[in-house]
Amino acid sequence: QSVVVRGENAYTAVSGTLLQLNSSNLAQKIASRSCADSSSSFFTAGEDYVYVSCDVSSVPHTFQLNASNISQQFTNISNGNNYYRGGPALANGYFYFAQGNILYQKDASNISIEIANFTLGASVSSTPIVTDDYVFIGAGNKMYQVHANNVGNYVGSFTAGSTINGAPVVSKGF
Repeated sequence: QSVVVRGENAYTAVSGTLLQLNSSNLAQKIASRSCADSSSSFFTAGEDYVYVSCDVSSVPHTFQLNASNISQQFTNISNGNNYYRGGPALANGYFYFAQGNILYQKDASNISIEIANFTLGASVSSTPIVTDDYVFIGAGNKMYQVHANNVGNYVGSFTAGSTINGAPVVSKGF
C-alpha cells in the first residue's frame, strides 16, 4: 500500500479503510474513512483535500474529503460501473483519473466540476502522469499525450509493440 504525507498528516489505505495519521507520531490516528471494498487503495492527497475511490451500494464513487479531517466529506461523484485503472493524479489545480477508456480532468477544488475528458483507443491500465504542460497515459498498446490544462486537446501518441501496463516516467521534459 502507498503512503502519502502532506505536512502534519500521513494517509494510507488498509483493508478498505483510509487512515489519517499524525506524520510526527504515526501511533496517533486522527481520522478514518471506511469503504465497502479494497478500492480505497486508489487515493491521492493535496494540501486541502484527499480523494478516494469507494463503493456506495456496489457503485464506485470518488469522494473528496477534508485533508485536515477525512471523516468530513466535501463532495462525491459516481464513477458509473467503472473503477479507476491505475490511480488518480493531482496537479496544476486538477484531479485526473481514467476509467475504462476515458481520461477525466476535474476541478481539484470541486470534483463535481468536469473540465474535460478524452476518449482513448483502449482501456487504461496505468496512472496518468502530469507535467506542467502535458498528461501522459498508456492505453492498450499506445502512449497518449494531451494538454494538461484541457485533456480534450490531443497532442500525439506512440504505438508500442505490445500492451503498455505501467505508468510513463517523465524526466526533464523527456
